[in-house]
Amino acid sequence: MARKTAEEAAKTRDAVIDAALRVFAEKGFAGAQLDDIASRAGVTRGAVYHHFTDKTDLLQVVLAERWPVATAPLLEPLERLKGRPAIEGFLVAYLEALEKDETLRALLVLSSSGELPATIVGDGRDQKQQVFARWLQLLDAQLKAAGASKSTPVRARSESILAGLLGYAVLTSLGHRGRSNAATRAELILSGALDGR
Repeated sequence: MARKTAEEAAKTRDAVIDAALRVFAEKGFAGAQLDDIASRAGVTRGAVYHHFTDKTDLLQVVLAERWPVATAPLLEPLERLKGRPAIEGFLVAYLEALEKDETLRALLVLSSSGELPATIVGDGRDQKQQVFARWLQLLDAQLKAAGASKSTPVRARSESILAGLLGYAVLTSLGHRGRSNAATRAELILSGALDGR
């Protein structure tokens, strides 16, 4: 019986985290209410408080636990392939995920809202920074392997790629759906980063 209770508690906690991510992305941190989160999760407000001390604690857990899960599959091409194919694979994976992965979209909307509370120090904001730092590190290595021109520093090129991806995330969060496929958009970003002066 205790095992089933522990499993149920874990499922409830996950449901609250997933619901909180959606509500935070839709209403912003300030506009999100714990009642809304509980309702979306199909639990009571008391169940939310059983797992989290307050809304800020819940936000930190959402960011800390969902960023690595949502972004891990995107890195696979950067870690498995070399040079241009690695970057193309990463870009296509990211752009396709923007269209299909509600969790990634919600995380990007929430993280780019500019209204995360200053009290989010620790794991929440750090996790996002670590993810982006890892992307930049891998992009740097793959741009070097792809033979990027030395006229512009590799890090500037990596940052340009990341900025392009975040720009697509903003457009997607506003309801824009690209008219070109992910591979075409990836090629445009990559051409600018590799062939640009």
